[in-house]
This record gives sequence, C-alpha cells and structure tokens, in this order.
Amino acid sequence: MRLATLLAVAMLYASTGAFAVTFDGRDIPTDFAGSLKATQINPTNYGDTWGDGAGSEMDQLFVAKGTRSGMEGLYVGITGNLEPKTRGTANAYVILIEVGPGGSNSLTPKNGDPGVPGAISNLNGTILDVGFNPTCAITFNNWANTVYVDYVNLITNSGVYLGSQQVNSGQGQLQNALAGWLAFNNTNTVGVIGENTKTPEQNAIDAATAGTGMEAFLSWTDLGVDPWSPPASVKIMAFVDSASGYLSNQTLPGMGGGYDNLGFGGTSVDFSTIPGNQFATVDLSTSIAGTPTVDGAAIPTDFAGYLVATQDNYTQFGDRSGDEGSELDQLFATQTPTGIDLGITGNLENGGNFWLTFFEVGPGGTHVLEIPDGIGPQSGVLQGMRGTTFNNGFAPTHVLCMNIFDGTLWVDLTDLRNGTSRYLGHAPVNGGTGDLAEGDNPNGVTVAFDNTNHLGVTGTDAGAAATATTGAEIHLTWADLGGMSCGVKAMVLLTGNAGAVSNQALAPFSLGTTGFSTSPVDFSGQSINQFVTLPIALPPYVQVTFAEARAATYGSPVRLTNARVSAAFADEGKYFIQADSSPLALPVYDAVTSPGDGAVVNIDGFVCLVKGEKAIAACQTTIVQPAGSVVVKPYAMGCKALGGHSTGDIAGIPNGQGAPNVGTLVCLCGRVTSSDFTDVFYYLDDGSGIMDGTTHLDLFGNPVPNVGIRVSGPHFLFGGEMVRAVGLSSSFTTIDESNNKVVHPMVRMRTGDDTVTIPETP
Repeated sequence: MRLATLLAVAMLYASTGAFAVTFDGRDIPTDFAGSLKATQINPTNYGDTWGDGAGSEMDQLFVAKGTRSGMEGLYVGITGNLEPKTRGTANAYVILIEVGPGGSNSLTPKNGDPGVPGAISNLNGTILDVGFNPTCAITFNNWANTVYVDYVNLITNSGVYLGSQQVNSGQGQLQNALAGWLAFNNTNTVGVIGENTKTPEQNAIDAATAGTGMEAFLSWTDLGVDPWSPPASVKIMAFVDSASGYLSNQTLPGMGGGYDNLGFGGTSVDFSTIPGNQFATVDLSTSIAGTPTVDGAAIPTDFAGYLVATQDNYTQFGDRSGDEGSELDQLFATQTPTGIDLGITGNLENGGNFWLTFFEVGPGGTHVLEIPDGIGPQSGVLQGMRGTTFNNGFAPTHVLCMNIFDGTLWVDLTDLRNGTSRYLGHAPVNGGTGDLAEGDNPNGVTVAFDNTNHLGVTGTDAGAAATATTGAEIHLTWADLGGMSCGVKAMVLLTGNAGAVSNQALAPFSLGTTGFSTSPVDFSGQSINQFVTLPIALPPYVQVTFAEARAATYGSPVRLTNARVSAAFADEGKYFIQADSSPLALPVYDAVTSPGDGAVVNIDGFVCLVKGEKAIAACQTTIVQPAGSVVVKPYAMGCKALGGHSTGDIAGIPNGQGAPNVGTLVCLCGRVTSSDFTDVFYYLDDGSGIMDGTTHLDLFGNPVPNVGIRVSGPHFLFGGEMVRAVGLSSSFTTIDESNNKVVHPMVRMRTGDDTVTIPETP
C-alpha cells in the first residue's frame, strides 16, 4: 500500500545527517555552528543583566537539527539571561517556529485558551513579519530560579506544559516531553547592555560575548510535526516578554539599535513595520554533529556553525543585575531528521517576561493574532497580544512560549492554526538538560535554558550581541508543528507576561526601535522583517490516490496527478479538488498558483491540518489542463445531510448527519426563505424546514428564525423564489449567549452563476 511507502520514504529521509546539541543552554554558538539565523541589533529595553538579579536579554540565537535519545528534532540555543521572579509578573523567553503550513502572520492565542501561558496569550493580535507564519511556540519563564516550559500550538491556539528545570542545575530534561530538553544557565553578565548608547554593530559585538543561556531540544513530534516527514527548513523568532504580554525590545533576530520595549502585544505591535525581518530562515539540510550537552552553558560552542540571529538592540527589560533583565541576542536554527533545533542566545528575567518563538509551518496561519481565551500560558501573554499584526508575508501557525519563574523554565506550545495549546512542561533554569517535566509532551520537545548570560546586548548598546553564548536550546518535532511543510518561517519575540512587546526580536527590529507602548502592535509596517525563513530539505514525494491522500498522516509528502479542480479562490490562496467518481474532496493551499474552476492539475505537497480540516500544502501546482477543461459535477444534497458528521480527521459539522462532505461540490434545490444583501447570502429550504438557530429581522424589526440552509455568495433574490444552488459544502460560525462558538452548515457559491432560478408553472 502506498501509505506504507510514505512511511518508508520518510524513515529513510529521517535517517540522513547527524547533528548534536548538548541541551544545557550553554555554548549555543558552538552547538549551532553554521546555523546562525539572526543577530540582535537593538539594545534591550527589558533590562540588561548583572549577576543573578534584574535583567533579561537575548544575545544570540542558534538553531540546528539533530537527534537526542533516539528522537530526531530541533536544537535551539539562545545566549542571554532571564530575570527570576518570586512575585509579580515574570519575564519569559518566547520562541516562535514555523515548521509547516497552517501558521499565522499574527498571534491568535488569547487569554483562556487551554494551556497557553500569558506570555503568548497576552500577545493576541501581535503582527509578525510578512512571510513568517509560526505554527508553534516554546516559551518559558524564570520563577524562583526554576524555568517552566510551555509548548504552544499556534494553529490550534492551545498549549502544553512541557516541564520545569532548576536554573543553573546543568539539567534540561523536561518531565512532560516525549523527547524534550531545555536547560537554562542564568549566570550571564555580559552580552548586550541596558542603555541605548551603541550602534547595532556594537550591540552585536556585545551580544557575541555571551556564552550561557538556554539550550533546548524538541523532538519533531513535540513540535506537532510528523517525525517521518521533517521540514527541510524552518523559520524562527525568539523574544523576551512578560506574562502580561508586555513585549521587551529583545528579539532574535534583533530589531536594530535604539528600539525600546514594544509594549503590550496586540495589533499595535506589528513586526512587519520594523525594518528587516525579526525571524530567521534556517536551512535544516545538515545536522549538528554528536549530542551536545544541554545545560544552558557554552552555547556558541555547542551550536558552532548554527548561529541564526544576533541581538543588535540594547535590552530595555534591564541589563543583568541579579536575576533581572531580558534580551534576545542571536537566533540559530537547523533542521533535524525529526524536526527543528533552535538556539537563542540571551537571557530572560525571572518572574514574568516571555520568549515567544512564532513559527509559520505551512498554510492556515494568522497574520493578525486572534487567539481564544484559555489557550497558551496561564499568564495570558498571548491574549495580551491579541490583534497583533505580523510582518507582511508572515502568518504564524504555532508559537513556543518560554518564561522563567522561581528559577524554573516553563514551556508552552500553541497551535495558532487550529486553536489548541499544550503546556509542554518545565525544567530547571541552568539545569544542563532540556528535558521538560510534568507537561503534555508526547513527542519529546526539548528546551534547555542557561540564564547566566551577562554578555550580548545591553540596555544601551547591541554591539556585543554575538558575544552571548548561553540562552535557550530547543528541539521541536515536526509532529508538534503540524507536520513537515514546504518551508518554515520563525520569529522570536521578548514580551512581558501580559503580552507587552519589547524591542527585542529575532530577526531584530530596525535600528532605534524603542519598544511598543500600546497594544496591539502592528509589525506589518516595519522596514525590515522580524522573521527568518528556514530552508527545508524536502524528501521525495510519493504518488498516491485521492483516497490515500485523505488517509495519510500529517506531514506526509504526497503527489497527486490529474486532480480535478472543483473551485478556486485565488484571493485566499487555495483551491479544492474532487475525486472523479465520488464526493471525496480536499482543500489545497497554494499562494502562488490558482488553477481556476475546471482545471486539471498535478500537486506536490504535504498533508496538513488547517482549522480542523485535512488539507494539502502544495509546494508546487502544475496545471495540466487550464480552467474550464473539465466539468466537475456537483452531488445532489439535502439540507439535513449538508456537511455530514466528522469521521476521524475528515471534517464534518458538529451534530451533522451522514458521511462528511465539507469541501464537496454540491447541489441543493428549494425555495428562498430569506435574503440578506448586506452580508451577501440567502436561505434555501428544500422542504425539510430545518433551522440553524440564526435569525433575521422582519419589516418591523422583530427577529425571525432563518429556515433552511445559508447559501453564501452574490445574488438578486428577495424571497419566495425556487432556485437551484451549486457550491462547496462549507460552514460558518456564530457565538452563542455563553460566548461559545457554534458551527453551522453552509453552501459557498463560486460565482453568482451558481444560483439559478427555477421557473414555476402558474
């Protein structure tokens, strides 16, 4: 069977290369040698660090792919430090990773989203760089010298606690991760400073002096990626914020010198308005050698050759003074056989700030962060960023949230594409291992944080970003990022624990960014992008039938030939294909090629899940026959059967009847019962008299129940007509009195010609 072939090809591909990161948060530039993706150019306005007191910063980010404990995934090292807290809101490291389709260009997790920590949920609406659509995030804080690590799925807007580790313990294994380590060494006193007195080049020099911080390993599965189909590249961004979502000026890649804190996340924080990218694209075609020690120390050594980003901004979250101060210095990223490894140098203040790493892994991400309550870290950091607009070209699918509280790193991963999140677990800061404890981490996400960085960017100067060698080292699996995709974008952002956006991002904000005082933040106007694109080494595509594609696991590389296009929506970057002799259908996401209705196409891409619906992220669509070459006949459908009932991961409608048929081209006949020209739809009743619970107003302003099925699209109907409606079986959502989402079946017309009036005999 071809499905077995898919697994065999993926396993063969996953066995290639060798990359090893010691997950201890130390020597990140060495651990990630050759994989630097971004360097800070802004001093940190979240505080430089001096010893074990105040100050959080990120100096350098290292990312590479590799293997740990038999699991393949992503190594991440970040040199810097994170202020420990025992009261108030804690700062956090947040690492956003794009490992496939479905991510969002803006952060959508919000307060109340399950498992999403505040460092991410309070960033709801925060806008990332264009081209960066993170699918997940790893975040942790430093509370009483323990780092607590969360994984946030930015597609589903849900988080998982991965575990915790003591700071400076040299240990990093996360208790709740399948294969997850995060160690944090918080001894850094170098790196960027806390004053805005240096040029971006000088800040980058300072950042490079830091050698301790976070080292993490996350298996592909822990990143929501099919471990058999890892991406060839990822995009990644790291930053420091607080549990309130207040974003620091510490991002990796950095924003450039002079940027202050970005302020509370949301639509007012738009990384796309900051010159350059605050995300880095990491080529994962080669693996790191050996198995690095995950202890948060000697990060440049552990990640030698895999530097991704260097801080160029001073830290406005405070230069190192005890446990205070947060910054992002450099971002490193590389592909592993099972996922993506990140290295982020810098530091994160204990007690509230977050490093949020946003990933765009495939289609379906959010350019404007819209995240439900209860998703992500409990601080509501993602909800505080609600409305944040990312850089143009960046729609993250996931966000990895990291903050440090009481000396423990906490990590959450939020799926922004599907609105779910997992607390991945926690690990001791400076614990020397990336193992996450007591979280939901079945795939082995690893996050090690060494928060000892005293180098890198300062509060006034980002010239030494490359000097930071410690911080976070992270391994994320493809499974945790929703499966492998054609490309990955990533952005790391430093925020407050309620989503306030700092001036620290990787890729960095443009020189002089001073932070964002209001939320939400709009990054789309930034002159440089705050995300990076991570080149992905793609496995060979496997020829499959339509039914086999629908049954394939997420991240499977597939090739479909002579597929018939039933509907195309070029402005949305997607089209639908339908089987020749059955109502089976699949959406295909392709922002480049829109074949048009009735075309015949060949598709190379990856199976993914977008907003609860199985889909294909097309790396290439080849038009075999142009639009209008074939006629895709619609299937006659009654109102009660529209949508059908979900079967496994094949989407239907809640409480639907019969086989799932969402995406199928259907035909309904009946009488128009009501019409709406403002929102452009009408209701059609085939005699069944069903009602979806919505209403319209009569001539006297009284609410009247809608009868039948909603048909969306242009029309000139006033009510009472007999019509034949053709369109895609679809759905729309309303909010009930309890503020819960209610899904209703709907027919979506392709053009106005899809509705035809049926003459009636007098």
